[in-house]
Amino acid sequence: MIASLRGKIIVLEQERVVLEVGGVGYECSIPLVVYVKLRKLPPDDTLTLLTEMVYSEKNGPALYGFLQPGERVVFRLLLSGSGVGQRTALAALSALSPEELARALAVGDERLLCRIPGIGKKTAAKLCLELKERAAKLTDSIITDPGTGGSSRSDALAALLALGYNRVVAEEAVAAALSGSDADPAESPTDDSVEKLISRALSHLK
Repeated sequence: MIASLRGKIIVLEQERVVLEVGGVGYECSIPLVVYVKLRKLPPDDTLTLLTEMVYSEKNGPALYGFLQPGERVVFRLLLSGSGVGQRTALAALSALSPEELARALAVGDERLLCRIPGIGKKTAAKLCLELKERAAKLTDSIITDPGTGGSSRSDALAALLALGYNRVVAEEAVAAALSGSDADPAESPTDDSVEKLISRALSHLK
């Protein structure tokens, strides 16, 4: 099993990255949040992707890449639930942070889960029932990127999408709003209200 890859990006697209490792190119499917972060890396930068290999009878083996340990943990958790395939699991990690997903499953927040493309009311209810106990054990151990901004981030992203903005553009605007300053990401205003976050994100889109 390939647990991680370290190399340089030779291809980067919205849903996949090809990482060159020792002269071999490894293709990994990635969630949108990973794509947005990888776009900001300097050319020829060397990075490490945490990976998960999934085998399907139809398509054979496939690699999935993540930057945060919690992303991979929650990806595995979602795949163990009924009615969730790899594409839906990636969409979940694009819409919500790993911490938000684990917490939603643990407390039965079906409404939040229904924001995820491919997950309806019945699937959300079934996932909460099946994964509640395992998700509850994860909520205290998952460490998310401090720039994710918790539920404010997902609310702001949902608002921009509702306004008709492209998902990639909306993700980048929210990330810029959360960073507060391109020069000092440590100043992320993650405790701000959703309204202020949306306002800042919109200012980046003007």
